[in-house]
Amino acid sequence: MNFVKKVLSIINKSETPLAIKELHIMLGNTERFQRKKLQKVLDQLIDEGLIFKKGSKVVSVSDENFYRGRVSTHPRGFAFVESMKCEADIFLPPREARRVLDGDEVIVEVIKERGESKTSGRILKVISFGKKNLVGKYFKEGARHFIYPHFSGQKRPIPLIIKTANLKSGDNIVASIVRDKVGKVTNLARYRETMLEDQNADFYYDLMVKKYDLPVTWPKKVIIESNMIAETCREIEIGNRVDLTELSFVTIDGETAKDFDDAVYAETTDGGYTLFVAIADVSSFVDNDSALNQEAQLRGNSVYFARKVVPMLPEVLSNDLCSLKPNLLRQVVVAKLKISFSGDLMNFEFFEAVIESKARLTYEQAEDIIKSNSRGKNGKENITSVLKNLFKVYSSLRCFREGRSALKLDSAEIRCIFNAESKLYKIQQTERLDSQRVIEECMVIANVAAARLLKANEGSSIYRSHPPPDSDKIEDLKIAAKSYGISLQNEDLSPLNVCN
Repeated sequence: MNFVKKVLSIINKSETPLAIKELHIMLGNTERFQRKKLQKVLDQLIDEGLIFKKGSKVVSVSDENFYRGRVSTHPRGFAFVESMKCEADIFLPPREARRVLDGDEVIVEVIKERGESKTSGRILKVISFGKKNLVGKYFKEGARHFIYPHFSGQKRPIPLIIKTANLKSGDNIVASIVRDKVGKVTNLARYRETMLEDQNADFYYDLMVKKYDLPVTWPKKVIIESNMIAETCREIEIGNRVDLTELSFVTIDGETAKDFDDAVYAETTDGGYTLFVAIADVSSFVDNDSALNQEAQLRGNSVYFARKVVPMLPEVLSNDLCSLKPNLLRQVVVAKLKISFSGDLMNFEFFEAVIESKARLTYEQAEDIIKSNSRGKNGKENITSVLKNLFKVYSSLRCFREGRSALKLDSAEIRCIFNAESKLYKIQQTERLDSQRVIEECMVIANVAAARLLKANEGSSIYRSHPPPDSDKIEDLKIAAKSYGISLQNEDLSPLNVCN
Protein backbone atom coordinates (compact mmCIF):
# COMPACT_ATOMS: atom_id res chain seq x y z
CA MET A 1 0.00 0.00 0.00
CA ASN A 2 1.48 3.37 -1.00
CA PHE A 3 1.75 6.22 1.49
CA VAL A 4 -1.25 8.20 0.19
CA LYS A 5 -3.56 5.15 0.38
CA LYS A 6 -2.23 4.30 3.82
CA VAL A 7 -3.00 7.78 5.16
CA LEU A 8 -6.49 7.77 3.63
CA SER A 9 -7.18 4.26 5.00
CA ILE A 10 -6.31 5.32 8.56
CA ILE A 11 -8.53 8.43 8.35
CA ASN A 12 -11.43 6.46 6.81
CA LYS A 13 -11.28 3.82 9.57
CA SER A 14 -11.13 6.30 12.41
CA GLU A 15 -14.44 6.77 14.22
CA THR A 16 -13.44 10.25 15.40
CA PRO A 17 -11.64 13.22 13.81
CA LEU A 18 -7.86 12.84 13.94
CA ALA A 19 -5.32 15.45 14.94
CA ILE A 20 -2.21 15.71 12.77
CA LYS A 21 -0.09 14.64 15.76
CA GLU A 22 -2.18 11.48 16.18
CA LEU A 23 -1.64 10.65 12.52
CA HIS A 24 2.13 11.04 12.95
CA ILE A 25 2.08 8.49 15.77
CA MET A 26 -0.20 6.03 13.95
CA LEU A 27 2.03 6.17 10.88
CA GLY A 28 5.19 5.82 12.94
CA ASN A 29 6.57 9.14 11.65
CA THR A 30 9.31 10.75 13.70
CA GLU A 31 11.54 12.50 11.20
CA ARG A 32 10.79 16.09 10.19
CA PHE A 33 10.84 15.34 6.46
CA GLN A 34 8.16 12.68 7.05
CA ARG A 35 5.94 15.28 8.71
CA LYS A 36 6.31 17.52 5.68
CA LYS A 37 5.46 14.56 3.44
CA LEU A 38 2.34 13.85 5.52
CA GLN A 39 1.20 17.47 5.32
CA LYS A 40 1.64 17.40 1.54
CA VAL A 41 -0.48 14.23 1.30
CA LEU A 42 -3.18 15.71 3.54
CA ASP A 43 -3.32 18.85 1.36
CA GLN A 44 -3.69 16.61 -1.71
CA LEU A 45 -6.53 14.59 -0.15
CA ILE A 46 -8.29 17.80 0.91
CA ASP A 47 -7.99 19.21 -2.62
CA GLU A 48 -9.44 15.98 -4.04
CA GLY A 49 -12.38 16.19 -1.63
CA LEU A 50 -11.63 12.85 0.05
CA ILE A 51 -11.04 14.40 3.50
CA PHE A 52 -11.52 17.84 5.03
CA LYS A 53 -10.36 19.79 8.03
CA LYS A 54 -12.71 20.34 10.95
CA GLY A 55 -10.93 22.76 13.23
CA SER A 56 -7.38 21.44 13.62
CA LYS A 57 -8.38 17.83 12.87
CA VAL A 58 -9.03 15.86 9.68
CA VAL A 59 -12.21 13.90 8.93
CA SER A 60 -13.07 11.41 6.20
CA VAL A 61 -15.84 12.23 3.75
CA SER A 62 -16.89 8.57 3.99
CA ASP A 63 -18.26 9.30 7.50
CA GLU A 64 -22.03 8.74 7.52
CA ASN A 65 -22.79 12.40 8.33
CA PHE A 66 -20.67 13.88 5.55
CA TYR A 67 -21.48 13.92 1.86
CA ARG A 68 -19.85 15.04 -1.34
CA GLY A 69 -22.16 16.37 -4.04
CA ARG A 70 -23.16 19.10 -6.44
CA VAL A 71 -25.30 22.14 -5.61
CA SER A 72 -28.55 22.85 -7.41
CA THR A 73 -29.94 26.27 -6.51
CA HIS A 74 -33.59 27.37 -6.47
CA PRO A 75 -34.84 30.87 -7.40
CA ARG A 76 -36.60 31.11 -4.00
CA GLY A 77 -33.27 31.19 -2.19
CA PHE A 78 -32.74 27.65 -0.94
CA ALA A 79 -30.76 24.87 -2.63
CA PHE A 80 -30.11 21.14 -2.69
CA VAL A 81 -26.99 19.00 -2.78
CA GLU A 82 -27.22 15.99 -5.08
CA SER A 83 -24.94 13.21 -3.80
CA MET A 84 -24.33 9.70 -5.13
CA LYS A 85 -23.99 8.52 -1.52
CA CYS A 86 -27.46 9.73 -0.51
CA GLU A 87 -30.76 8.66 -2.08
CA ALA A 88 -32.57 11.92 -1.27
CA ASP A 89 -31.13 15.35 -2.08
CA ILE A 90 -29.79 17.25 0.92
CA PHE A 91 -31.67 20.48 1.64
CA LEU A 92 -29.68 23.69 2.08
CA PRO A 93 -31.57 26.48 3.87
CA PRO A 94 -31.17 30.03 2.51
CA ARG A 95 -28.40 30.93 5.00
CA GLU A 96 -26.27 28.11 3.56
CA ALA A 97 -27.46 28.38 -0.05
CA ARG A 98 -26.33 32.00 -0.32
CA ARG A 99 -22.73 30.88 0.32
CA VAL A 100 -22.55 28.66 -2.78
CA LEU A 101 -23.46 28.84 -6.45
CA ASP A 102 -25.28 26.51 -8.80
CA GLY A 103 -22.95 23.71 -9.94
CA ASP A 104 -20.47 24.02 -7.06
CA GLU A 105 -19.10 20.66 -5.88
CA VAL A 106 -19.13 20.65 -2.09
CA ILE A 107 -18.61 18.67 1.09
CA VAL A 108 -21.67 19.01 3.29
CA GLU A 109 -22.45 17.89 6.83
CA VAL A 110 -25.99 16.72 7.54
CA ILE A 111 -27.26 18.22 10.79
CA LYS A 112 -30.49 18.47 12.76
CA GLU A 113 -31.17 21.89 14.21
CA ARG A 114 -32.29 22.08 17.83
CA GLY A 115 -36.06 21.78 17.97
CA GLU A 116 -36.31 20.76 14.31
CA SER A 117 -37.47 17.35 13.11
CA LYS A 118 -36.00 17.65 9.60
CA THR A 119 -32.32 17.53 8.69
CA SER A 120 -30.46 20.03 6.53
CA GLY A 121 -26.97 20.49 5.18
CA ARG A 122 -24.11 22.70 6.30
CA ILE A 123 -21.41 23.53 3.75
CA LEU A 124 -17.93 22.65 5.00
CA LYS A 125 -15.87 23.13 1.84
CA VAL A 126 -16.28 23.91 -1.86
CA ILE A 127 -14.14 21.45 -3.85
CA SER A 128 -14.70 22.83 -7.34
CA PHE A 129 -16.51 25.90 -8.60
CA GLY A 130 -19.59 25.70 -10.80
CA LYS A 131 -19.03 29.34 -11.68
CA LYS A 132 -16.00 31.57 -11.60
CA ASN A 133 -17.47 34.61 -13.33
CA LEU A 134 -20.67 36.63 -13.30
CA VAL A 135 -22.19 38.44 -16.27
CA GLY A 136 -24.73 41.11 -15.48
CA LYS A 137 -25.87 44.73 -15.47
CA TYR A 138 -23.84 47.34 -13.63
CA PHE A 139 -25.52 49.95 -11.45
CA LYS A 140 -24.51 52.34 -8.70
CA GLU A 141 -26.22 53.46 -5.49
CA GLY A 142 -24.51 56.41 -3.87
CA ALA A 143 -20.85 55.51 -3.60
CA ARG A 144 -21.48 51.75 -3.84
CA HIS A 145 -21.17 49.67 -7.02
CA PHE A 146 -23.23 46.58 -7.83
CA ILE A 147 -23.68 43.90 -10.46
CA TYR A 148 -27.11 42.38 -11.06
CA PRO A 149 -26.36 38.91 -12.50
CA HIS A 150 -28.16 37.69 -15.60
CA PHE A 151 -28.40 34.01 -14.70
CA SER A 152 -31.55 32.83 -12.92
CA GLY A 153 -29.85 31.14 -9.95
CA GLN A 154 -28.67 34.48 -8.55
CA LYS A 155 -31.51 36.97 -8.10
CA ARG A 156 -29.92 39.51 -5.77
CA PRO A 157 -27.49 42.34 -6.67
CA ILE A 158 -23.91 41.73 -5.54
CA PRO A 159 -21.56 44.47 -4.24
CA LEU A 160 -18.74 45.12 -6.69
CA ILE A 161 -15.06 45.69 -5.95
CA ILE A 162 -13.93 48.23 -8.52
CA LYS A 163 -10.99 50.63 -8.74
CA THR A 164 -11.47 52.94 -11.70
CA ALA A 165 -13.68 52.34 -14.70
CA ASN A 166 -15.73 54.50 -17.00
CA LEU A 167 -19.02 52.72 -16.38
CA LYS A 168 -22.61 53.80 -16.64
CA SER A 169 -25.72 52.15 -15.23
CA GLY A 170 -26.99 49.40 -17.48
CA ASP A 171 -23.60 48.42 -18.89
CA ASN A 172 -23.10 44.70 -19.38
CA ILE A 173 -20.02 43.73 -17.39
CA VAL A 174 -18.05 40.63 -16.38
CA ALA A 175 -16.95 40.18 -12.76
CA SER A 176 -15.10 37.39 -10.97
CA ILE A 177 -16.70 35.83 -7.89
CA VAL A 178 -14.78 36.42 -4.65
CA ARG A 179 -14.66 33.38 -2.35
CA ASP A 180 -13.20 32.70 1.08
CA LYS A 181 -10.46 30.18 1.95
CA VAL A 182 -12.85 27.20 1.89
CA GLY A 183 -14.44 28.28 -1.37
CA LYS A 184 -17.66 29.82 -0.05
CA VAL A 185 -19.12 32.86 -1.80
CA THR A 186 -18.33 36.09 0.06
CA ASN A 187 -21.15 38.17 -1.44
CA LEU A 188 -18.56 40.21 -3.33
CA ALA A 189 -17.53 40.32 -6.97
CA ARG A 190 -14.47 41.91 -8.58
CA TYR A 191 -14.94 43.91 -11.80
CA ARG A 192 -13.06 42.45 -14.78
CA GLU A 193 -14.28 43.95 -18.05
CA THR A 194 -17.06 45.76 -19.87
CA MET A 195 -18.73 43.99 -22.78
CA LEU A 196 -19.24 45.69 -26.14
CA GLU A 197 -22.71 47.11 -26.55
CA ASP A 198 -23.18 46.24 -30.23
CA GLN A 199 -25.91 43.68 -29.56
CA ASN A 200 -25.44 41.43 -32.58
CA ALA A 201 -24.83 37.67 -32.85
CA ASP A 202 -21.22 38.04 -31.73
CA PHE A 203 -22.29 39.98 -28.62
CA TYR A 204 -24.74 37.29 -27.51
CA TYR A 205 -22.20 34.54 -28.24
CA ASP A 206 -19.69 36.37 -26.05
CA LEU A 207 -22.38 36.90 -23.39
CA MET A 208 -23.25 33.19 -23.21
CA VAL A 209 -19.59 32.13 -23.21
CA LYS A 210 -18.85 34.37 -20.22
CA LYS A 211 -22.17 33.69 -18.50
CA TYR A 212 -21.66 29.92 -18.46
CA ASP A 213 -17.82 29.92 -18.30
CA LEU A 214 -17.63 27.99 -21.57
CA PRO A 215 -14.05 26.98 -22.47
CA VAL A 216 -13.20 28.61 -25.81
CA THR A 217 -9.42 28.21 -25.72
CA TRP A 218 -7.39 25.00 -25.71
CA PRO A 219 -4.77 24.08 -23.11
CA LYS A 220 -1.20 23.92 -24.44
CA LYS A 221 -1.00 20.11 -24.06
CA VAL A 222 -4.21 19.68 -26.10
CA ILE A 223 -2.82 21.86 -28.91
CA ILE A 224 0.44 19.85 -28.96
CA GLU A 225 -1.42 16.51 -29.08
CA SER A 226 -3.85 17.63 -31.80
CA ASN A 227 -0.95 18.97 -33.93
CA MET A 228 0.84 15.63 -33.58
CA ILE A 229 -2.30 13.78 -34.68
CA ALA A 230 -2.67 16.11 -37.67
CA GLU A 231 0.93 15.39 -38.73
CA THR A 232 0.93 11.61 -38.22
CA CYS A 233 -2.62 10.47 -39.05
CA ARG A 234 -3.29 11.98 -42.46
CA GLU A 235 -3.07 8.58 -44.19
CA ILE A 236 -5.87 6.36 -42.92
CA GLU A 237 -4.96 2.66 -42.93
CA ILE A 238 -7.55 -0.12 -43.01
CA GLY A 239 -5.43 -2.56 -40.97
CA ASN A 240 -7.61 -4.98 -38.98
CA ARG A 241 -10.78 -3.02 -39.62
CA VAL A 242 -13.56 -4.21 -41.93
CA ASP A 243 -13.22 -2.64 -45.39
CA LEU A 244 -16.57 -1.07 -46.33
CA THR A 245 -15.16 1.46 -48.77
CA GLU A 246 -17.09 -0.03 -51.70
CA LEU A 247 -20.47 0.62 -50.08
CA SER A 248 -22.19 3.88 -51.02
CA PHE A 249 -22.44 5.49 -47.57
CA VAL A 250 -23.91 9.01 -47.51
CA THR A 251 -24.11 11.74 -44.88
CA ILE A 252 -27.37 13.68 -44.57
CA ASP A 253 -27.22 16.81 -42.43
CA GLY A 254 -28.42 20.39 -42.18
CA GLU A 255 -27.22 22.93 -44.71
CA THR A 256 -24.95 24.72 -42.22
CA ALA A 257 -23.41 21.58 -40.68
CA LYS A 258 -19.60 21.56 -40.63
CA ASP A 259 -18.86 18.24 -38.94
CA PHE A 260 -20.34 15.01 -40.29
CA ASP A 261 -20.08 12.37 -37.58
CA ASP A 262 -22.55 9.79 -38.92
CA ALA A 263 -23.15 8.14 -42.29
CA VAL A 264 -25.76 5.61 -43.41
CA TYR A 265 -26.22 2.94 -46.07
CA ALA A 266 -29.03 0.45 -46.69
CA GLU A 267 -29.72 -2.40 -49.06
CA THR A 268 -32.64 -4.74 -49.66
CA THR A 269 -32.11 -8.41 -48.78
CA ASP A 270 -34.21 -11.56 -48.60
CA GLY A 271 -36.79 -10.98 -45.88
CA GLY A 272 -36.00 -7.34 -45.23
CA TYR A 273 -33.21 -4.77 -45.20
CA THR A 274 -29.64 -4.45 -44.01
CA LEU A 275 -28.96 -1.03 -42.52
CA PHE A 276 -25.44 0.20 -41.79
CA VAL A 277 -25.05 3.13 -39.37
CA ALA A 278 -21.45 4.39 -39.19
CA ILE A 279 -20.23 6.72 -36.43
CA ALA A 280 -16.84 8.45 -36.60
CA ASP A 281 -14.42 6.58 -34.32
CA VAL A 282 -12.85 9.30 -32.18
CA SER A 283 -11.21 6.67 -29.95
CA SER A 284 -8.86 5.72 -32.78
CA PHE A 285 -7.16 9.12 -32.32
CA VAL A 286 -7.78 9.99 -28.66
CA ASP A 287 -6.22 7.84 -25.91
CA ASN A 288 -7.91 7.50 -22.51
CA ASP A 289 -5.07 9.10 -20.58
CA SER A 290 -4.42 11.90 -23.08
CA ALA A 291 -4.89 15.62 -22.47
CA LEU A 292 -7.38 15.57 -25.38
CA ASN A 293 -9.59 13.06 -23.58
CA GLN A 294 -9.39 14.95 -20.28
CA GLU A 295 -10.42 18.18 -22.01
CA ALA A 296 -13.26 16.41 -23.86
CA GLN A 297 -14.57 15.03 -20.55
CA LEU A 298 -14.39 18.51 -19.04
CA ARG A 299 -16.40 20.01 -21.90
CA GLY A 300 -18.82 17.08 -22.13
CA ASN A 301 -20.31 18.11 -25.48
CA SER A 302 -20.12 20.70 -28.21
CA VAL A 303 -22.23 23.84 -27.68
CA TYR A 304 -23.97 25.15 -30.79
CA PHE A 305 -24.98 28.76 -31.34
CA ALA A 306 -26.77 30.29 -34.31
CA ARG A 307 -23.52 31.09 -36.14
CA LYS A 308 -20.73 29.62 -34.01
CA VAL A 309 -19.84 26.50 -32.08
CA VAL A 310 -17.75 25.75 -29.00
CA PRO A 311 -16.43 22.29 -29.96
CA MET A 312 -15.69 19.38 -27.65
CA LEU A 313 -12.62 18.49 -29.71
CA PRO A 314 -10.17 20.66 -31.70
CA GLU A 315 -11.12 21.32 -35.33
CA VAL A 316 -8.43 19.01 -36.72
CA LEU A 317 -10.53 16.19 -35.24
CA SER A 318 -14.12 17.48 -35.15
CA ASN A 319 -14.10 19.07 -38.62
CA ASP A 320 -11.50 16.91 -40.35
CA LEU A 321 -10.18 13.50 -39.27
CA CYS A 322 -13.40 12.56 -37.40
CA SER A 323 -15.68 14.17 -40.00
CA LEU A 324 -17.03 11.74 -42.59
CA LYS A 325 -16.28 13.92 -45.60
CA PRO A 326 -17.04 12.52 -49.07
CA ASN A 327 -14.35 10.65 -51.03
CA LEU A 328 -12.01 10.32 -48.03
CA LEU A 329 -11.18 7.21 -46.00
CA ARG A 330 -12.46 7.49 -42.43
CA GLN A 331 -12.32 5.17 -39.41
CA VAL A 332 -15.74 4.37 -37.93
CA VAL A 333 -17.68 2.11 -35.61
CA VAL A 334 -20.52 0.44 -37.51
CA ALA A 335 -23.86 -0.93 -36.39
CA LYS A 336 -25.00 -3.51 -38.96
CA LEU A 337 -28.72 -4.05 -38.45
CA LYS A 338 -31.00 -6.69 -39.99
CA ILE A 339 -34.54 -5.30 -40.19
CA SER A 340 -37.63 -7.14 -41.42
CA PHE A 341 -40.00 -5.65 -43.98
CA SER A 342 -42.41 -5.06 -41.09
CA GLY A 343 -39.78 -2.99 -39.20
CA ASP A 344 -38.70 -5.50 -36.53
CA LEU A 345 -35.01 -5.53 -35.52
CA MET A 346 -34.09 -9.18 -36.11
CA ASN A 347 -30.30 -9.21 -35.69
CA PHE A 348 -27.35 -6.86 -35.31
CA GLU A 349 -23.61 -6.62 -34.83
CA PHE A 350 -21.08 -3.88 -34.07
CA PHE A 351 -17.56 -3.67 -35.48
CA GLU A 352 -14.77 -1.27 -36.41
CA ALA A 353 -14.50 -0.41 -40.10
CA VAL A 354 -13.21 2.03 -42.69
CA ILE A 355 -15.67 3.73 -45.05
CA GLU A 356 -15.55 6.29 -47.81
CA SER A 357 -18.66 8.47 -47.93
CA LYS A 358 -19.87 8.88 -51.51
CA ALA A 359 -21.90 12.07 -50.97
CA ARG A 360 -22.54 14.88 -48.51
CA LEU A 361 -26.25 15.63 -48.82
CA THR A 362 -28.41 18.22 -47.12
CA TYR A 363 -31.88 17.25 -45.95
CA GLU A 364 -33.35 19.27 -48.79
CA GLN A 365 -31.17 17.55 -51.41
CA ALA A 366 -32.03 14.07 -50.13
CA GLU A 367 -35.74 14.94 -50.12
CA ASP A 368 -35.55 16.34 -53.64
CA ILE A 369 -33.69 13.29 -55.02
CA ILE A 370 -36.34 10.92 -53.69
CA LYS A 371 -39.41 12.95 -54.58
CA SER A 372 -38.22 14.01 -58.02
CA ASN A 373 -36.66 10.60 -58.73
CA SER A 374 -33.55 12.40 -60.00
CA ARG A 375 -30.23 10.62 -60.49
CA GLY A 376 -28.66 12.04 -57.35
CA LYS A 377 -25.78 14.33 -56.66
CA ASN A 378 -23.23 14.42 -59.47
CA GLY A 379 -25.44 12.05 -61.46
CA LYS A 380 -24.67 8.98 -59.36
CA GLU A 381 -27.55 6.54 -59.72
CA ASN A 382 -26.35 4.39 -56.79
CA ILE A 383 -26.93 7.35 -54.45
CA THR A 384 -30.58 7.42 -55.52
CA SER A 385 -30.82 3.66 -54.94
CA VAL A 386 -29.33 3.99 -51.44
CA LEU A 387 -31.73 6.83 -50.56
CA LYS A 388 -34.71 4.80 -51.76
CA ASN A 389 -33.64 1.92 -49.54
CA LEU A 390 -33.15 4.27 -46.58
CA PHE A 391 -36.66 5.66 -47.06
CA LYS A 392 -38.03 2.09 -47.20
CA VAL A 393 -36.23 1.26 -43.94
CA TYR A 394 -37.65 4.43 -42.37
CA SER A 395 -41.21 3.56 -43.48
CA SER A 396 -41.02 0.05 -42.03
CA LEU A 397 -39.49 1.27 -38.73
CA ARG A 398 -42.13 3.99 -38.42
CA CYS A 399 -44.97 1.52 -39.00
CA PHE A 400 -43.52 -0.84 -36.40
CA ARG A 401 -43.24 2.00 -33.84
CA GLU A 402 -46.78 3.15 -34.54
CA GLY A 403 -47.99 -0.43 -34.18
CA ARG A 404 -46.79 -0.53 -30.57
CA SER A 405 -47.89 3.09 -29.91
CA ALA A 406 -44.37 4.26 -29.10
CA LEU A 407 -43.74 7.80 -27.89
CA LYS A 408 -43.86 10.16 -30.86
CA LEU A 409 -42.06 13.51 -30.70
CA ASP A 410 -42.23 15.63 -33.85
CA SER A 411 -41.35 19.15 -32.75
CA ALA A 412 -40.82 21.99 -35.21
CA GLU A 413 -37.37 23.53 -35.65
CA ILE A 414 -36.54 27.20 -36.07
CA ARG A 415 -33.84 29.03 -38.00
CA CYS A 416 -32.38 32.40 -37.05
CA ILE A 417 -31.92 34.83 -39.94
CA PHE A 418 -29.36 37.64 -39.53
CA ASN A 419 -28.87 40.86 -41.47
CA ALA A 420 -25.61 42.30 -42.83
CA GLU A 421 -24.73 43.70 -39.37
CA SER A 422 -25.09 40.22 -37.83
CA LYS A 423 -28.23 41.30 -36.00
CA LEU A 424 -31.20 38.97 -35.70
CA TYR A 425 -34.11 40.22 -37.77
CA LYS A 426 -36.16 37.11 -38.39
CA ILE A 427 -36.96 33.76 -36.77
CA GLN A 428 -38.23 31.26 -39.28
CA GLN A 429 -39.94 27.95 -38.64
CA THR A 430 -38.45 25.33 -40.94
CA GLU A 431 -40.44 22.64 -42.66
CA ARG A 432 -39.81 19.23 -41.13
CA LEU A 433 -38.78 16.84 -43.91
CA ASP A 434 -39.01 13.08 -44.21
CA SER A 435 -35.25 13.01 -44.83
CA GLN A 436 -34.75 14.29 -41.25
CA ARG A 437 -37.02 11.56 -39.93
CA VAL A 438 -35.03 8.96 -41.90
CA ILE A 439 -31.82 9.86 -40.06
CA GLU A 440 -33.62 10.02 -36.70
CA GLU A 441 -35.10 6.53 -37.14
CA CYS A 442 -31.70 5.15 -38.19
CA MET A 443 -30.08 6.60 -35.06
CA VAL A 444 -32.89 5.37 -32.78
CA ILE A 445 -32.72 1.78 -34.03
CA ALA A 446 -28.89 1.82 -33.75
CA ASN A 447 -29.26 2.94 -30.13
CA VAL A 448 -31.84 0.22 -29.49
CA ALA A 449 -29.33 -2.34 -30.75
CA ALA A 450 -26.56 -0.84 -28.57
CA ALA A 451 -28.84 -0.98 -25.51
CA ARG A 452 -29.70 -4.63 -26.20
CA LEU A 453 -26.02 -5.51 -26.58
CA LEU A 454 -25.11 -3.83 -23.29
CA LYS A 455 -28.02 -5.43 -21.47
CA ALA A 456 -27.21 -8.90 -22.84
CA ASN A 457 -23.60 -8.56 -21.67
CA GLU A 458 -24.55 -6.93 -18.34
CA GLY A 459 -22.63 -3.82 -19.32
CA SER A 460 -22.89 -0.66 -17.22
CA SER A 461 -24.34 2.25 -19.15
CA ILE A 462 -26.82 5.10 -19.07
CA TYR A 463 -30.30 4.18 -20.26
CA ARG A 464 -33.10 6.58 -21.03
CA SER A 465 -36.08 5.46 -19.01
CA HIS A 466 -39.61 6.89 -19.10
CA PRO A 467 -41.09 6.30 -15.62
CA PRO A 468 -44.82 5.64 -15.21
CA PRO A 469 -46.97 8.79 -14.91
CA ASP A 470 -47.93 9.81 -11.39
CA SER A 471 -51.42 9.12 -10.06
CA ASP A 472 -52.61 12.75 -10.46
CA LYS A 473 -51.87 12.71 -14.21
CA ILE A 474 -53.63 9.38 -14.59
CA GLU A 475 -56.74 10.79 -12.90
CA ASP A 476 -56.60 13.89 -15.16
CA LEU A 477 -56.48 11.57 -18.20
CA LYS A 478 -59.50 9.59 -16.94
CA ILE A 479 -61.49 12.79 -16.44
CA ALA A 480 -60.56 14.08 -19.92
CA ALA A 481 -61.48 10.73 -21.51
CA LYS A 482 -64.80 10.62 -19.64
CA SER A 483 -65.81 13.96 -21.20
CA TYR A 484 -65.62 12.17 -24.58
CA GLY A 485 -67.66 9.25 -23.31
CA ILE A 486 -64.65 6.98 -22.80
CA SER A 487 -64.30 5.06 -19.55
CA LEU A 488 -60.72 4.12 -18.64
CA GLN A 489 -59.69 1.72 -15.90
CA ASN A 490 -56.14 1.36 -14.52
CA GLU A 491 -55.68 -1.97 -16.27
CA ASP A 492 -56.49 -0.29 -19.62
CA LEU A 493 -53.75 2.32 -19.37
CA SER A 494 -51.09 0.85 -21.61
CA PRO A 495 -50.02 3.14 -24.51
CA LEU A 496 -51.53 0.73 -27.02
CA ASN A 497 -54.92 0.56 -25.27
CA VAL A 498 -55.13 4.34 -24.81
CA CYS A 499 -54.32 4.99 -28.48
CA ASN A 500 -56.89 2.43 -29.63
